Amino acid sequence: MEDKIQRQPDDPRFHSQLGLAYAGLRRKPEALSYGQKAIELLPTSRDAFDPLFFMINLAETFVIFGDYDAAIDQLERLISIPGFVSGPYLRLDPLWTPLRSLPRFQNLMVKT
Repeated sequence: MEDKIQRQPDDPRFHSQLGLAYAGLRRKPEALSYGQKAIELLPTSRDAFDPLFFMINLAETFVIFGDYDAAIDQLERLISIPGFVSGPYLRLDPLWTPLRSLPRFQNLMVKT
């Protein structure tokens, strides 16, 4: 991904995926930086579909690092945008298991 970013520095897909890779490597500053860069490169004001995936990836990164409030903040933004993020998605996807006992997350699951 680093090579791809060198060749195509404005492609948010590569930033988002590298952010997740760094999260898996437990490199928090790099993970968050690349995840946020992806969202900056392609905000929802310019594209109604692809940025949702980058936002989900960033929320997942927050979960990986135990920053549950930031993850839920991100999910609240996502659920407010028409798309596939919904209560059933949040209830079923195992990515969100660490959040399920939190009242803020439980409120999200019943919003849609």
